[in-house]
Amino acid sequence: MRRYFVALGLVVDIATTNALQSHQNAIRDSNITSIASSQAVNGSGQFSGNISCLEPLEPKTQYCPDASMMHQDGGNTGSTDYSGPIGRNISTSSFSTHLAPFLFDPQGGLTVGEPGASGYSLKAIDPETLEAISSWSPPTNQTLNLAYIQQVVDGSDSIILATSTQGRVFVVQKNNSVSPPTFTTSRDIDVSHVLQAGEQLLNGMYDTLSNIWFTTGVILGNAGTPENTTTVGYITPSNQINTIHLQNQAVENGIAVSNATVYVVTGPPGGDTANSTGNMYAFQAEDAGVKTLWNAPYDAGSKRQPGGFARGSGTTPTLLGDAYIAVAGHADTQISLLIYHQTAQDSEDAQLLCKVPIFAPGASAVDVGSIGHASEHGYSAVLFNDYNAPPIYLSANATTADINGAFNNMTTMAAGGVRVDIPLSGSDCKITWEKDIRMKSVPILSTKAGLLYGYEQDVEDAENGEWVWYVTARDWETGDLVWKVQTGAGGNFNDNFQGNAIGRDGRLYQGVIGGIVVLKDGDGTT
Repeated sequence: MRRYFVALGLVVDIATTNALQSHQNAIRDSNITSIASSQAVNGSGQFSGNISCLEPLEPKTQYCPDASMMHQDGGNTGSTDYSGPIGRNISTSSFSTHLAPFLFDPQGGLTVGEPGASGYSLKAIDPETLEAISSWSPPTNQTLNLAYIQQVVDGSDSIILATSTQGRVFVVQKNNSVSPPTFTTSRDIDVSHVLQAGEQLLNGMYDTLSNIWFTTGVILGNAGTPENTTTVGYITPSNQINTIHLQNQAVENGIAVSNATVYVVTGPPGGDTANSTGNMYAFQAEDAGVKTLWNAPYDAGSKRQPGGFARGSGTTPTLLGDAYIAVAGHADTQISLLIYHQTAQDSEDAQLLCKVPIFAPGASAVDVGSIGHASEHGYSAVLFNDYNAPPIYLSANATTADINGAFNNMTTMAAGGVRVDIPLSGSDCKITWEKDIRMKSVPILSTKAGLLYGYEQDVEDAENGEWVWYVTARDWETGDLVWKVQTGAGGNFNDNFQGNAIGRDGRLYQGVIGGIVVLKDGDGTT
């Protein structure tokens, strides 16, 4: 079987949560059932294509601190060294539970975020049954930012870092040496008093000096209220808080961390149509302050693109090895992949290595971070076009909106998947493949399998109003489809901008509106 997970955690409305607590006893979710197709479907679980015989890629770059996150690591590479399914006797299953993101630890344990009637919580999950075995919830009236929670390993234990939109930073220790594992709140830091008016906390990540970095921000595509300013700061191990305030700039994505350096991309305020400038930053901690190592502007255009989530860059910064950073610039006519040096250069202009226009002029947008990989031959980044993507399906509409409505129609999207290669030296960045792919989910690269796993829809069926969905596996080197597996039909199997993850045992987890779809290879060779 192959497992996919709900990566973004953006689609469920959030209520306030119960009082701070750690459930140390086992919690069994007896109401988990399989997901039913909401349209008639023939051949659910049907496999087409070939078993993959691709050579493994070089292992991904290891960033410090070693972290598990929505985009897989602190560099947001979107890749894993675990082997995903290769297409051998694949079996599928589904679970009617909503979990996001999936955070794996070296011992094989799994921590997730889960939405509920009383708000978001953290849970330890059985990787096979997806049943909760222990749980932690934040204090009342604190809403967790599940999209950007981080897990780092501390010996046999895991440390989960989570922020709340109201301005609290929680450090939760998960004791993996007992069964079931237990959660304990080791730090609870209120940073709301250092934020500017109208700001919400969004990101939180550790650096290698044990500082906790945070930024304010909002995801506009999830019905967020535009912010006009940004606060970037860090909390020292002794709880001293240092900040820098950025005016007329807004964070709409995650951040990247490598050792002691933090990379942040901003865009213009959400409602600002006069300002077309965004900025890419690198920060470090200094005595009682935040040091800007460098910043470089980019063209963010004058508006959000149709179907887009972000006013400025739609991508979380992706680190390419120890050399470069990849983000997308949302210029009005045609967007570009922007490749910056990680280290400070002699001038602002020199900070940008190259700018590669991607997708068709007048029909280009990217609102999912690029998938990045570094090898002895150079660096690569893969991005997908989501121009004119259908709207997100909000759970608040579940009782009134047709689950099989037009929001499932991905034929409205401009097709496009592209890989850009960056050389080890020089600035000759170029497109190496481009395919007519429609994908709004967050894909993942398995370096061991050499496959890029995503979630796609059958175009011909969609043109007839039938929404048939597939997990797909594509060759990283060529973009060609290797195989696909049908998961189901109708809105229940719409990925709804969610993503996937791969576990240590090769299971691949994909989030859909109805819950989680799971795939895994079977035994044998056929």
